Amino acid sequence: MPRTSIILIGAGAAVLVALVVLWQSTRSHAVPLPPAAQPVAPTERAPEPVPAQRSQSAARPAKPSAPSAAPAPARSATPSQAPAAEAPTAYDEEANLHFGADQIFALTSEVEPLVRDCVSKAVIAGEKPSGTAWLTYSVVQNGNKFVVAETGYDPAKTTLKGESLLECLHQTAKAMKYQGLPRNVPEIYVARSVTLENGKITEYRQAWWSYGPPKQ
Repeated sequence: MPRTSIILIGAGAAVLVALVVLWQSTRSHAVPLPPAAQPVAPTERAPEPVPAQRSQSAARPAKPSAPSAAPAPARSATPSQAPAAEAPTAYDEEANLHFGADQIFALTSEVEPLVRDCVSKAVIAGEKPSGTAWLTYSVVQNGNKFVVAETGYDPAKTTLKGESLLECLHQTAKAMKYQGLPRNVPEIYVARSVTLENGKITEYRQAWWSYGPPKQ
């Protein structure tokens, strides 16, 4: 056999062996296919929780409350309506204090001659009166003037008899001329006391005064 043929046969055998080796190597490195997935039996689903039943009050929408009536508009005063009276002025504790005790005692002394005249008339009439008279009066403001408004006597504190004599005695307060009232008050109440014994005055004095009427 010629040498050239032997070389060709050897080369062909070598190529054949290389192909076989290459084929085996590709099989060993081939990625195996994953096994077919087995069918899985469907699992039983747990029942969904049932929402709690809402109360009837929650299920039903609340009825809207009836709208409250709108407040009536304030009525303005008409010209025919009388205006409200103004609040009285508060008394001033320090105002015109000289129109208090000082003025009252002075005026009590000023009318003493008139008191003695009343007693003298009773004696001239043949009386000899004895006893004590509690003479009262009030002073009020009248416009810009201050006048003695009411005079009298307290029967509970009076032992002197004789209506004409008692009237003459308490009327002497009408001659008093008040210039004002203390603390800007609208009225004061005053009492004097006179004591007689057998037609003679044994005591005449300023007895009491107040911003309010005497207690009965």
